[in-house]
Amino acid sequence: MTTSTPEDFDSGRLRFRVAPDDSVSGTLLKTSDDSGRLRTASDDSERLLILGEPTFRKIESSKLHGRRISLYDIKSGRYEWNTQNGSWINRYEYVFINAEGGLTALQITRDGGFRFEVLMNNATFRQLNVDSYDVSPDRNFVLLYASNGNTQRYNRSYYIYDLAASNVFSLSVKESDTTAPQLQHVLWAPVASNGSGMGVGGEKAMSGQSSHSSSAGSTGSSGAGSSPSLGTASSQGIAYVHQGDIYYKPRVQYDLICRITTSGRDGPVLNGVPDWLYSNVLELKGPSLLFSPDGQYLSFLSFNLSSVQEYQYLWYGDGQQYPKIHSLRYPKVHAANPNVTVYVVHLGVLKYIFPKPVHVPAYIRSTDSYVGGLSWLSPTELSVTYASRNQSVAHVLLCRAPTFSCVEVRKGPFAIGSVLI
Repeated sequence: MTTSTPEDFDSGRLRFRVAPDDSVSGTLLKTSDDSGRLRTASDDSERLLILGEPTFRKIESSKLHGRRISLYDIKSGRYEWNTQNGSWINRYEYVFINAEGGLTALQITRDGGFRFEVLMNNATFRQLNVDSYDVSPDRNFVLLYASNGNTQRYNRSYYIYDLAASNVFSLSVKESDTTAPQLQHVLWAPVASNGSGMGVGGEKAMSGQSSHSSSAGSTGSSGAGSSPSLGTASSQGIAYVHQGDIYYKPRVQYDLICRITTSGRDGPVLNGVPDWLYSNVLELKGPSLLFSPDGQYLSFLSFNLSSVQEYQYLWYGDGQQYPKIHSLRYPKVHAANPNVTVYVVHLGVLKYIFPKPVHVPAYIRSTDSYVGGLSWLSPTELSVTYASRNQSVAHVLLCRAPTFSCVEVRKGPFAIGSVLI
């Protein structure tokens, strides 16, 4: 509806100036009334203003129904945009959520054709309230990210769906445990690691463990389609972080769990997951837990926050009459940053999986630096980047197995906007 002269919207709590071309200009003085309706100064017709760029548009609308947006709506991410739900799991297979809410694989044949295969129906997704997934490299399992209302990025419950057996079991830190504790990070091992986990004491330890495939209850999903890889013996490994410590399962379907670190639970140390600084500053974002291409080694960053001062803030939770005081380790300008150490653990022999720090040159180790850029160049070569705190100089190191003594291969300026990759 157009007007020939400018018109004021004024309900006593909201005031806009409406131009003749229906675009709204002016200043927002107060919030709208409780009903969300806007009344014009000239009549009692109800209007709806849609906020947009570059102007607000005014359209006719019937009476609005609904409820106010709550704090939980914002915290839970309910109104976040929907991202692409599919991903390539190999050169010829694309996995996505279908219209029914199940998991489907689009397989590209070598002659240019394609076919669809339903891997899971929507029953398991609904039962566990799954909001994301990750197919294992060997294509025998699906990692399910359960949405439990926790808004923290690094705290979720995880489940494993066995495509061959069509059942689901939880990912836990204790053997024969059916609960699903909140984990901070989960990472599939590469397919090439099928031979890892064996060696001295390895096969014997594995043979004594029960398999989840025979003990876990079925979820009733019958959508797993036929595949050459399904039903074959799998050595798919997985690593994950719980309360700052790293755990490793050489075969995800068995009970054997290897705890790699123990420092996370006892003090202000995070292994395999970043602290606030490294997870929120763009230049420092990068992998903190990374397998070598063949899965024989696992590298990770360990963040010691004991020297970082705590920042306290008020926390207003649901159902709380009074706010709580929370704190986080938050480094400020000229204050101490986390002390970051790069570790590598050899996974070839389960009996001796002890993390060892890489050997960094003393002239780099003694300076206040940012650490990141973990990247495996080969199954035995690890690249690490150290940047000075003022971000003027970057050192790229190459660390080779088995000692992982690092040598500097490049030194140069760290340009503004660069990222440690």
